Amino acid sequence: AHHYGHEVLSLDLDAELQRIGIKWQQAKWENSPTPVTFRPHKVERNDAAFTALLGHHVLSTGLHTCGGLALAQIEAAAAAGAGLMNLGCCYHKLADGEWNLSQGPALPLNLYALTLAAGAHRKVTVADVAFRHQVKRFRYALHMYLVDEHGIVGNVTLGNCPPALYQASFAAYAREQLNRLGVATAVSDAALNAYSADTARGTLVQNMIAAGIVRDVLGRPLELAILLDRARWLEEQSLRAKLVEVFDPAVSPRNILLSAWPSSGGTLPASPA
Repeated sequence: AHHYGHEVLSLDLDAELQRIGIKWQQAKWENSPTPVTFRPHKVERNDAAFTALLGHHVLSTGLHTCGGLALAQIEAAAAAGAGLMNLGCCYHKLADGEWNLSQGPALPLNLYALTLAAGAHRKVTVADVAFRHQVKRFRYALHMYLVDEHGIVGNVTLGNCPPALYQASFAAYAREQLNRLGVATAVSDAALNAYSADTARGTLVQNMIAAGIVRDVLGRPLELAILLDRARWLEEQSLRAKLVEVFDPAVSPRNILLSAWPSSGGTLPASPA
């Protein structure tokens, strides 16, 4: 808007973020002849109001479009014959039927595969790997404790703790997490630490971590399979589609851009140098 004079409309369901955008614009580009228009709006699939904003003269852009939001943008762009630039995100938030869109081979994905695809596929150091393994040791042991001592099974979401807690005792970590989960326990710190230090349990945890190393390698290919399916679907709708890595994953692991343009005109963005 401010550097190239294009008309730009920002849509976001978070009204507060839009207010921040307005303040930022007033602070940096108060006298711009082409100010950005900010409008609170939740873009959804089959969103007629959103689709009506698009057309052959419009480039629809979406950064970190979580779950089904990516499909809402992609489908609307295809229906309106608009240009598209999309960065998908949070594949584990996709609902049933929101992958395997194209007529290509269907992958039998589940929540675990979708979560793996949404992992942070960035370069890491040896120290990073060691810290991740420590996190997993504590998390796996806590999940086992929840099952063995409290009968809590299934998918239990454990939040991230301050990094220092992973360097402390298992008891300190467990108490912080149990408090978050609202699980009361009268077990002593010594008993909690002994539970984590059990030899057989420690061997099982190490085997789980080793299996995870092999499993994690599949994260990026799974993400690319999801994105290639979307690109193929766009081409089935008579658009030209392209996937390209647009920046270093250290900036963000969601760095694969899906771009598309009507076959009747326009050009796709060039690949970066």
